[in-house]
Amino acid sequence: MMYGDEVTITDRGIAVPLKELQPIDVFPDSTCWGTWLPPTESSGAKDPVEHLFLSPVPPESWPVAFRLRLRVWDQPGALHAISTILRREHVNVLFAQATRSSRRSAFWYALCEATPLRIWANELLVELAGKDKQDHVTARKQVTRAIGLALTAFVERLCWLIRVFHAELCDRSGVTAKIKMLDVERIM
Repeated sequence: MMYGDEVTITDRGIAVPLKELQPIDVFPDSTCWGTWLPPTESSGAKDPVEHLFLSPVPPESWPVAFRLRLRVWDQPGALHAISTILRREHVNVLFAQATRSSRRSAFWYALCEATPLRIWANELLVELAGKDKQDHVTARKQVTRAIGLALTAFVERLCWLIRVFHAELCDRSGVTAKIKMLDVERIM
C-alpha cells in the first residue's frame, strides 16, 4: 500500500504518527526498515521532496516480494491445499490474513517472498558490491532487471501450479474448495 503524510525528523530519529504506521503493520516496539526514495518528476510539485519508504519487511526481501490474493470456497482444507503448494515451491509467507467475503467464500491475502530468488539475488548483489563505482550503476540496473524478470517468471509459474495442483490436492482430500479468484502483484 502506498500511503503518505509528513514526518518530523528530530535529533533522536524520525517521528512518524502511529496512525501512519498501523496500515503497514508497524506497531510500538516492532522493527521496520526504511530507505529514502528520490523525488519523482511526475509528482508535479514545484520543489519535489524525498520520500521515506517504511516497511516491516526486511530489505533483502524487497526485490523478490509479491502480494498473493486468493478467493476460495470457505471450508476446511482450502488453505491447507494452497499452503502445501507454497511450501513445496519454497515461498515464504511473511504476512497473511483471511476474511470471509460471503456465505461460501473467503479472501486470503498474503505478502510472500520467493526464497530461491532471494538467495540468488543476494549472491548477485554481493558480486555487484565488488565492482568499481562507474560499473556499479550499470551493473545494478542489469541485476535489478534480471531479478524482476526472474520474479515475474516465478510468480507466473506459481499461479499455474496453484490452479493445477490445488484442484488435484482438493480431489485427493475430498475438499471441494475451488479457487474463485487468483491475483498476484509484485511489490517493487
